[in-house]
Amino acid sequence: MRYGPAVRALAAVGIGIGIVAGALGAPATIASGAVTGRDRCPVGARPAIVQAYADVFGQSPGLTLEQRATALDRGDTPAVRALLERSVATPTNTTVTVGRIRCPGPARARVAADLVLAGVALPEVLPEGRAVRRSGTWKVATTTFCARMVLEDPGLAGRCP
Repeated sequence: MRYGPAVRALAAVGIGIGIVAGALGAPATIASGAVTGRDRCPVGARPAIVQAYADVFGQSPGLTLEQRATALDRGDTPAVRALLERSVATPTNTTVTVGRIRCPGPARARVAADLVLAGVALPEVLPEGRAVRRSGTWKVATTTFCARMVLEDPGLAGRCP
């Protein structure tokens, strides 16, 4: 399968971000946003979803908590906000690599992502993720964020909304 220049450029930028972030010791999200098969993703959905995953799961010191919360569905609710604050306050040596993105509808996406721990990819550890579009903005689904948080701290299983 051949990928267009935009997909190749997005992959190159994602790899570059991962290399720079790795050099700084801060986790980052590397994303390819690969396209497979028939798809109903609206124009611009893939880069917006990739950015939402980077904003939520990355540890970029340049992002405020507000910016991260904006990229997370229900990020403005107290329970979800508390988990987000916790994830930012306790950085880990993990990243998320976004692979395939499929849109079963114009406001929903399924995201295949791999957990990367200390530079070692752990494929299929994360369940298939979700993204949702709310008021025109793509966001990481709360269930996806919670699944990642529970992997890092199983004690959160009962407290994840």
